[in-house]
Amino acid sequence: LALCLIFGLWLLFAFVRSSQVFLSDSLLENSKELIGQRLELKELADMLQDQRIAVPGQSLLLVFWSTTCAPCLEELPQLSAKPDVVVVPINTDRKDFLTDAERVAKILAPQFRFISDAEGYLQKQFKVKFVPTHVTISAEGIIQDIRVGKTR
Repeated sequence: LALCLIFGLWLLFAFVRSSQVFLSDSLLENSKELIGQRLELKELADMLQDQRIAVPGQSLLLVFWSTTCAPCLEELPQLSAKPDVVVVPINTDRKDFLTDAERVAKILAPQFRFISDAEGYLQKQFKVKFVPTHVTISAEGIIQDIRVGKTR
């Protein structure tokens, strides 16, 4: 089973490398209105059960991803924390795919804690319609940027 999963991931990576597709900002019409809004980081940290989010002086990068998204799977191992930024990958798969999603996360991004948004609460809050979506939040809790597509 593990070999099948690894082979499947390898095929996805090969496909992504051969067809680098970046999504347009026009897909963000509804999300752009969130830029400039303030979030309560303590509430977000409690909801995600991740107190790193509420550390003063650190920006936050939320990365919404899915196991069915080839660019997400290529990008996941490349995500790395910076000294002043807390990176929080958030899986968007449905409940029935969570076991597979957790396995994939352990293989591709073992440096991050697995966080699921299977109920879609955060996806609704940040108006996420496509993955990968990156939400940048300042240390003061202000949404600075929302981008759809693999980071370049």
